[in-house]
Amino acid sequence: MITVHYSNYKSFLDIHSDAIIGYCDNHFNKCTTQLNNYVNTHFGSIITDFESLIKASPETLKEIKEYFDKLTIKEKKKIRNDLNLKTLYGYFVRGGIYFSSNKITEKYNSKYLANKIDIFTCPYCNENYTYSFEYKKRGNQIRRTFDWDHIYSKKDYPFFAISFFNLVPACKVCNQIKLDQNKKYFNPHLSVNVDDVYFYDINPIDAGFISDTSKLQLNIIFKDVKYKDEIKETISVVAQLNRFRCHKELIKDILNKKRIYTDTYLAKLKNQNPILKAISIGELKKTIYGVYFDHKDYYKRPFSKLTSDILKNRYV
Repeated sequence: MITVHYSNYKSFLDIHSDAIIGYCDNHFNKCTTQLNNYVNTHFGSIITDFESLIKASPETLKEIKEYFDKLTIKEKKKIRNDLNLKTLYGYFVRGGIYFSSNKITEKYNSKYLANKIDIFTCPYCNENYTYSFEYKKRGNQIRRTFDWDHIYSKKDYPFFAISFFNLVPACKVCNQIKLDQNKKYFNPHLSVNVDDVYFYDINPIDAGFISDTSKLQLNIIFKDVKYKDEIKETISVVAQLNRFRCHKELIKDILNKKRIYTDTYLAKLKNQNPILKAISIGELKKTIYGVYFDHKDYYKRPFSKLTSDILKNRYV
């Protein structure tokens, strides 16, 4: 579980909102004026118009969810009917939305957003890559290694179906596991240092753990801080720990590299090789391990959080 707050995702918020509102005014069966009235009627104590629902921050989404969860079954049914935006999300996925930017009409849809964002690993597991690619099969087609996951499901919260910060590019494994489960999830768009909330811990069971991974036990330790419950719940739902325990060879490689590439050894390499002199120890480590070590950058490479935590563990 990592954050994508430091990615470029939020820079597309206004484009997303303009596209959705423009589409509603010209094509959708409910115009913006009608949607504004529904939002104000049902959520007026929190937000008062449709644009605010589209642009709602992670904190506001949570506030609306908690308010909605306390309503009666009849009240919930009314809101789901008035603000059922699942069809609108379908148009977004299929490419039926347009926006105008710098007087040039350009197609806006999920493909556009997927191709522009710099999130390259699943925020829920930090195990799988997330990207789009083209391949030739009956013409050029686009395929993705991820799906647009709704942090709060379309089934239970259809009014969040097109809210920008309720969407997250999640690997297909996490998206399927998480599908339609109404849980207390952590929103990856929040600005949180996940290192302050939890860390991976490796306990050597036997002295031969470096060569025999069966002698290692991977665990997750949670700190008693804000967002602990949400992150713990999300990690549990996507079975993150059990999945990472399957990567014994990867963990073994990280541990062996840790033994070889000590700071002392890397400093010696820098002094001996003119090419390396201008490169910091941190950059060398990033190249050796193929990950990022700053929590703000974990979203760029799989296993960044796991690798960073293992290297910090002074017992292995």
